[in-house]
Amino acid sequence: METFLNILISGILLGGIYALVSIGLNLIFGVVRIVNFAQGEFVMLAMYATFFCAAKLGVGPYFAVFLVAPLMFVVGIVVQRLVCSRCRPSR
Repeated sequence: METFLNILISGILLGGIYALVSIGLNLIFGVVRIVNFAQGEFVMLAMYATFFCAAKLGVGPYFAVFLVAPLMFVVGIVVQRLVCSRCRPSR
């Protein structure tokens, strides 16, 4: 019974991650009309950062979100300033 509950909870959490990624892709495509597959790379980086915080720093994975979310926000701003601002046509 314990194995079944573990598999059930893991499946629900993984489905939640898939739902968040798909909602993000739909939101970006709906607003900008560009399919942005780089969003999945940022999710992967955030997952690796959360794993690093949990494994190396001893922070619980749920509490690591409070460290990783602001970090990924800053990374997203830096990437937007460096990459996306150069793609705009000059006026």
